[in-house]
Amino acid sequence: MVQRMLRHPIFRASMMKRFIGLVALVLLTSTLLTACNTARGFGEDIQHLGHAISRAAS
Repeated sequence: MVQRMLRHPIFRASMMKRFIGLVALVLLTSTLLTACNTARGFGEDIQHLGHAISRAAS
């Protein structure tokens, strides 16, 4: 029964989506952690993000 379920296309697509989401989350987290080595660096990154949003809105 389990083998049949593993071969089902919908189940395989669902597992692939979860895997891709997990990989994306790991990449995003590692990027944020390396970009913001300190609390000061995190504040600067947020400030730059705010400026970019302001420029895009105007």
